[in-house]
Amino acid sequence: YGAAGLVEQILSHCPEARFALDDGSDLGAVDHDQGCLTCGYYRKRVTFRVSSIHQTLQLGIRGVSRYRAIGGFPTSIHDLLHEQQADCPFGRADHRSDFWPPVRRCYCPARKRSHTSTQTERAAKRRRL
Repeated sequence: YGAAGLVEQILSHCPEARFALDDGSDLGAVDHDQGCLTCGYYRKRVTFRVSSIHQTLQLGIRGVSRYRAIGGFPTSIHDLLHEQQADCPFGRADHRSDFWPPVRRCYCPARKRSHTSTQTERAAKRRRL
């Protein structure tokens, strides 16, 4: 499944599902509003406090009766920041700024015209009369 499929599966089993930490901290509802149905990109802004960058974090999904850990957890805050590339070195290969979190909403190309309409126009221009 992509992110949209996983969200759908979670909500079908537990409509009141919420992201949570193992200490009981609530991080918000699991919902479709945080993702793109076209490319499957999903992100959700969350806020929580830690005592150290080396503290271990256990992220999961909480329903009415139980808590389930999400794959890849537990992990330390240091490792999470490293995997998210939150502290990128100067001079990124993609020539973008180090603004965090990234401003993109998804990975869909931001095109005004579809690729197929562009090909149709090009084919029409090459005709000889």
